[in-house]
Amino acid sequence: MQFKKSAFVAIAIVASLIMGCDSGQKIDLKRDMKISATLWNRQGTLIGKDLTVQTGTPGSEKDDISIENALKKYECNLAVEQTLDEKTHQYVTGPAKLACAKDIVQIPAVLIDKDGKADVAALAVDQRISVKLTESTEVKIK
Repeated sequence: MQFKKSAFVAIAIVASLIMGCDSGQKIDLKRDMKISATLWNRQGTLIGKDLTVQTGTPGSEKDDISIENALKKYECNLAVEQTLDEKTHQYVTGPAKLACAKDIVQIPAVLIDKDGKADVAALAVDQRISVKLTESTEVKIK
């Protein structure tokens, strides 16, 4: 009898692996999508909460509620590495990341100002910051 139980459990595990059972969520982020957040830390790495997601060109953007809800479900924050360029006095960015629950996922994005141009002149806590995706990507959250 013990052998039958063990065989059943083994078959169930193999079937789950073959079918691709995955407890995580896949979120498709499209090129030129804008993710905005309220800045709450600007020491070294910029960290923002309360994410919103918009698609479209500046001036005709619309909210992408389904992606916003998915990011909120997994308690995602936006993290952007940044440095100050001494010549231009602009903050320039390194990699952008989504920090969701226990996962940190790098995304192809650049920090933009309110007009959609790369880099930002000033940063303050409680200010809205935005990144624009430079290419489409799929984010997998466990």
